[in-house]
Amino acid sequence: TQRRHLETVRQAAQSLLGLLNDLLDTAKLEKGAVELEIADFSLHALCEQVAASMRLAAEKKRLKLHLDYAPDLPVHFRGDALRVQQVLVNLLGNAIKFTQEGRVGIEVRQDDGMTVIAVTDTGIGIAPERLERIFDAFAQADATITRRFGGTGLGTTIARQLTELMGGRIALHSTLGVGS
Repeated sequence: TQRRHLETVRQAAQSLLGLLNDLLDTAKLEKGAVELEIADFSLHALCEQVAASMRLAAEKKRLKLHLDYAPDLPVHFRGDALRVQQVLVNLLGNAIKFTQEGRVGIEVRQDDGMTVIAVTDTGIGIAPERLERIFDAFAQADATITRRFGGTGLGTTIARQLTELMGGRIALHSTLGVGS
């Protein structure tokens, strides 16, 4: 009984810590107080690390998690690896959270001279009229999502802010009932 209670306390503490970190990140990003640490890094290794760190959560839901890194892409890039990782963890975490069966994954490819990192899922999808709000702070597709899946609605906001800070752009393509 004590072990079960301690586990509940630990999970609640982790949840609160995650919320505080998200709030602090959002506030810092809005004030322009986030500085990027630019260095060479292996995008392939970073993607493998993110997939490995999220694999247990995916397997717990019996989801297939895949990483598709185009063989013609360079391995090394220059940028802020920690922030790229933060974006991927936020997006892949959402993909796992909102997918009940099927698969989730990271796909890295070259498209029109740009490196594209796509996080995909076969989850619940988002209605077209709700797509615009997904990147707004504290917004989710609708109120039932918060009750059913939890979360604060800050993960996608932070992902967008960080992506734009690094000179990229983020987009969402989704079909209700099919995935994103």
